[in-house]
Amino acid sequence: KVICLSGDGAGMYTNQALWTMAREGLDVCVVIFSNRKYQILLGELKGVGAGEPGKNASRMLNLDEPAIDWVKLAQGMGFASVNWNYMMPAGAGIIHPHFQLAAGKSPTKYQDAVRRRAQAFKRKEPNADLAGAYLEHERQQGQRWLGKLGPAGWAATFAPRAIYDIVALVPGQRGLCDLKPAQVEKLAQGVTAVLAYFQDKGVGSFNMALHTPLKPGTGLPLMLRLVSRIEIPPLGVDEINYFEKLHDEMLTFVRPERVAQELKPYWP
Repeated sequence: KVICLSGDGAGMYTNQALWTMAREGLDVCVVIFSNRKYQILLGELKGVGAGEPGKNASRMLNLDEPAIDWVKLAQGMGFASVNWNYMMPAGAGIIHPHFQLAAGKSPTKYQDAVRRRAQAFKRKEPNADLAGAYLEHERQQGQRWLGKLGPAGWAATFAPRAIYDIVALVPGQRGLCDLKPAQVEKLAQGVTAVLAYFQDKGVGSFNMALHTPLKPGTGLPLMLRLVSRIEIPPLGVDEINYFEKLHDEMLTFVRPERVAQELKPYWP
């Protein structure tokens, strides 16, 4: 697999490459760092001592009004994800809370595994889908169930990949681009509730991925997942260990049922 990293400014020079990748069926994952400006040119202005750009100069270097919709540009692909890597500063680094979009003709390994399971379930149960069946099971079982917000059902995962691992699923073979603005806002309310819980638990670093199909028939359900990172509160030790790296097994010191019970008071 080839992974292409590009800023949105550079991406606009050659966005026809997205179409070429789709046309030729290339196994390329493109990650766009969308800060809606030509950041390198702003750096050049400072480098020559020009100071802060004025109104007209700023308009020439910004990529908004209107903002570029990279999701729609990538709809010639098949799979996409919205990713969030929120980590505390390390060394000379700073927190980078930016969202990163990735889209490609082929799914990532995780997306492909989920898609294959969903397709196998569909062959076994033609009138149902995996996301809907999973949510119904969690709702009936109750211990990990958080509730429904808009089109998505939320739960603490039964097999967590981190100490705190929360998932949202949208049944019905819909992608993110199929949702109405009010439905996307409901997703955001769920994310806000989880982050408030993380804050109270002392979790300052986390990852998020929102996996979505861009075309009908891909088999990938719309799924959002939020996981804690770095420290195990209140132990203060790294949660990434040799079980994960060398055995492909995840360890957690907090049962998902307990996480769900603690998180429910935060739910809208």
